[in-house]
Amino acid sequence: MTSGSYGSVTAFPTFTVDAQGVLSFAGTQVVWALRLLGDITGTLGATVIASGVVTNAAIAGNAVDGTKISLNSEASWRLMYYDGTDWVRLAAGTSGQLLKSERSGCANLD
Repeated sequence: MTSGSYGSVTAFPTFTVDAQGVLSFAGTQVVWALRLLGDITGTLGATVIASGVVTNAAIAGNAVDGTKISLNSEASWRLMYYDGTDWVRLAAGTSGQLLKSERSGCANLD
């Protein structure tokens, strides 16, 4: 054993004390090896939040910007719209097609 501090923000201190109460070992255990359970799974280096755990009430209005939204297979000029239930990606049209709104259900569209 050597003198010094054990543990850090990335490692837990570990100690062994013998039957006489004498410290016989001191070391560290790397935190990334810690397994997570419950609403989150994986390890600290690869954490996965369970589906349905983060609710709308837990996210402040306008707290999520476009850099945090993924619609799978992002590509330039993809559009998404709210279909009354969820945000969905608008299917790509063909060359020469024009996207036009008839203002149906879009009272705030100027």
